[in-house]
Amino acid sequence: MMIFQRRLFSAALMLVVVLVITLHSSGVIAGVTASETVASISPGGAIEKGDSLSWNGKSKKMFDNIVKAAPFFVRSKVESRMTKEIKRRNLSVVTESELKKIVSAVTPSLFLSSTLTAMNKA
Repeated sequence: MMIFQRRLFSAALMLVVVLVITLHSSGVIAGVTASETVASISPGGAIEKGDSLSWNGKSKKMFDNIVKAAPFFVRSKVESRMTKEIKRRNLSVVTESELKKIVSAVTPSLFLSSTLTAMNKA
């Protein structure tokens, strides 16, 4: 019985992954608009659903790349620090140049080059 449950769970998980990849590649869940309501990428992240920020250019994709490039166990901390800095600066529109300044301010110098590399992949 236990083996059956494991196989059923594995099959269901594979189905979900295939569905997400299909939707992402078709553009249903891909793409970023200039102004959107954002939701947290990682559990416990600082941007709550409903916070409205405007993202200019590729700044939203850059933000997401930075968070996704961080190890899973610090993603919420990375997202939280950047979001707090955005709020501290009272930015209503996040531009690429402002995001670079924020990253430089909140990222430890040891990880700055890898963070900037991830950001520039947007």
